[in-house]
Amino acid sequence: MRATTTLLLMCATTPALAADDPYRFKVLLGGGYEVGTQSFSQTISLSQYQETATITTSYEAKSAPGIDVGFQFNAFKHVGFALAGTLYDRDLDGEFVASFPHPFFFNQNREATGSVSGKMKESAGHLSVVAFGHNGSFDFSGWAGVSLFKVQADLLSNVNYSQEYPYDTVTVTSTPMTRVSDQPFGFNLGASLDYRFSKSVGFGIQGRFSQAKAKFSVPNAGDTEVNAGGFQVGGGLRIYF
Repeated sequence: MRATTTLLLMCATTPALAADDPYRFKVLLGGGYEVGTQSFSQTISLSQYQETATITTSYEAKSAPGIDVGFQFNAFKHVGFALAGTLYDRDLDGEFVASFPHPFFFNQNREATGSVSGKMKESAGHLSVVAFGHNGSFDFSGWAGVSLFKVQADLLSNVNYSQEYPYDTVTVTSTPMTRVSDQPFGFNLGASLDYRFSKSVGFGIQGRFSQAKAKFSVPNAGDTEVNAGGFQVGGGLRIYF
């Protein structure tokens, strides 16, 4: 009788974290940090003075913090499905080199250089299959699935300049920008480790790698291919029910 009573007390005081008593749903509320940078270039070609002017810009999207939220449904004992959303707003810096034909002489282009800055915003939805397990107060999971991105970027569309006789040099007067966007499909995979303070509340950390190929189109330039996504680390609140 005493042994039975002791066993019942142990079950009552231990959080229900074992695989035979799993949660059905999990809500993930947190943030992340997109690690690393993304680099790409774009060349604009314009007809001037019966020759071709070119503007080549090299861009770099910086690392940035962001939002990472999700919902997980455990359909089976160790397998579930998850839907997550991420949003990262990255600084986008560019350095351009422009070459403009001379109005009087062929093959005597004038050069101008400069810098521009804007934003590259990446929002994505990730649908994944999740394999999960438990060990005491810890929950662990790994997943893989498909992603749909919406990528927006501020890109240089032209370099306006002034010139004076004898027209051997040019002075940059403005650098108009245009916002371009694309919605490519890609993939994601990752893993997480959660610690449950109680049956319904915990805290977790995770890493995700996601990627898609976005194509940006600017007038007088060919399509510019950009890698969207990357490696993201994050953490936040976990709610189980």
